[in-house]
Amino acid sequence: MNKEIGSAFAFVLGLLFSVGGFAQTIKGTVTDSTGTPVSYANISLKNGSNLIIAYTISNNKGEYTLQIPAGQANTNLLAEVTCMGFKKQSKPVADFSAPVDFKLFSSVSQLQTVNVKDKRPWLKTSGDTLSYKVSDFSNPQDR
Repeated sequence: MNKEIGSAFAFVLGLLFSVGGFAQTIKGTVTDSTGTPVSYANISLKNGSNLIIAYTISNNKGEYTLQIPAGQANTNLLAEVTCMGFKKQSKPVADFSAPVDFKLFSSVSQLQTVNVKDKRPWLKTSGDTLSYKVSDFSNPQDR
């Protein structure tokens, strides 16, 4: 009886470890329009429902490796790259043996104007004297 349980346990363990052996990877590089590697670009792998199933970041050479989760259907997969200062780019993934390389083009974005208003109390030091306006400390939390 113990031999049968041990054999069944070893069989189940073997199955679990063999599933990891079937996991596939997608490799590639991310460069800009001049061919310079793009570091820290975000690469995500999306399924047909547009859900992210894998995610990674490119290294300082622009290289990345995406692990496809075991048991994931290998159809309708889309690799998408985003990076600050570049336009987002997507490519369908069909062949896992071929690298999926991306060439990003710069994107200019104009941010809205930011106004910073200072409502902190005004303090002035002159030697060993500290001058301030008493009305600036009218709230109990300011004291």
